Amino acid sequence: MLFSYRVRKEQEALDEPELDAELVREDGLETSSEDTDEYENETDEDFDEEEEEEEEEEEEEEKEEDEDGVVAVDLNLGEFKGPLQFYVWKKLLGELHPVPASISLNWNSAHPNLVVVEEATGVKFSPGRRFWRRKLERFTSTPCVVGRKGITTGCFYWEVDVEDSNNWIVGMAKKSVKRKEKLNFLPKEGVWAIELKAGEYQALSEPRTSLSVCGEMEKVGVYLDFEWGQLSFYNSSSMTHLYTFQACFHEEMLPFLSTRSSYPLLVRVLEL
Repeated sequence: MLFSYRVRKEQEALDEPELDAELVREDGLETSSEDTDEYENETDEDFDEEEEEEEEEEEEEEKEEDEDGVVAVDLNLGEFKGPLQFYVWKKLLGELHPVPASISLNWNSAHPNLVVVEEATGVKFSPGRRFWRRKLERFTSTPCVVGRKGITTGCFYWEVDVEDSNNWIVGMAKKSVKRKEKLNFLPKEGVWAIELKAGEYQALSEPRTSLSVCGEMEKVGVYLDFEWGQLSFYNSSSMTHLYTFQACFHEEMLPFLSTRSSYPLLVRVLEL
């Protein structure tokens, strides 16, 4: 009996360290698992922060690329300073349908064979007129008319409906342009313009420049940047650039029209 008791005690003594070791191993596993979870959480948080930073950087880069592409691709503003605000307005035209303010023509400047119509916003050719008032500002040798309002600073944009006319000149002239003698419609005479004559579109430069126009123009857009010395012309329906004059403007500039068509030219201006 004594021997059996001793054997059982010794066996229990041998078994107890194994139990303690198992407990230690189990505790160690639990501790290691908690540490691993905390490490994984910290790693996930760091990874999420890095992902957010990378996404923000990519968005900024895409934004910069978009901003760079708007002007370079849509407007092609490498050669001249174009009317960005009017281009944007054209983009919105289909949604907003704004009505441009009218620009009035100077009755007293119209050649005797020109009739100012549509509340001084249009002009047409009417040969054979004999009764007219003598005015200092009236054109008497060439069928021309100028606007009542002149430009001495800033930017100015206006449009001319030319759809029904097959013979016209549209542009701007300095206020001191000669009115009693024949005009050749050249920059050296104070006129910067484009024309349609015999089915051909031309810029009245020296020498004249043929313009590439797809189909027939319905509206001509004229954009003057006085300080930059640029006068640009556009196919207004598509805002396609036609031609740009470079000059130094030192005096008041007036909208300028000439026509030999019985169909009126109608002028409009947009002020933003």
